[in-house]
Amino acid sequence: MLSVWTEPETTLKRVTAAVVLPSGVGRGEFLIQIIDGGECLELSVTWPQPLVDVELMHRRWLQSVHADRMQSYHPKIIGFQNSLRNLKGKVTEDVKSVARILFPFPVQSHIAQKDNLAWIGNDARVIYIEMKQVQLDDYSKVNDNDNFVMS
Repeated sequence: MLSVWTEPETTLKRVTAAVVLPSGVGRGEFLIQIIDGGECLELSVTWPQPLVDVELMHRRWLQSVHADRMQSYHPKIIGFQNSLRNLKGKVTEDVKSVARILFPFPVQSHIAQKDNLAWIGNDARVIYIEMKQVQLDDYSKVNDNDNFVMS
C-alpha cells in the first residue's frame, strides 16, 4: 500500500510504502531496493527452507508410524521435487519471488527511512519504507544572454 504526501516544511513530495512480507521470512531473506531510475520499488524474497526442502516439508508423513505414512518415492513427493527442480537453475540455488510497485513519480535512489513493524498477536511482518521525490532543478528559463556574476 502506498501513501503519497507532501512534506509541510519543504513541500517536497514523498512516498511511504507499507509492504507485508510472506510468513516465515526472516532477516536477511529479503531485499528491498529502488530500481528503474527511481520509478519502482522491488521486493525480492528468498523462500524459507521448509518450502524448498521437499523432505522437510513432508517429514510428518515420512516419519509417521500410522496409515498416513509416505515413502520418499510417493508420487506427491516426486511431483514437488520436479516442481522445485524447474524453479531452480541449480540444486544449490535459492528460490526467490519478486514483487514490484510502481511509483506515481520518480523517487531518489536511496531509501530515506525503513522501519520493521511487527504485530505480536500473529505472524504478520510489515516493512514501512519512505522515499523522497527526485528534486529537479529547472534551468529552462535561463537565457544564454543572462550574466551571472560572483563577487
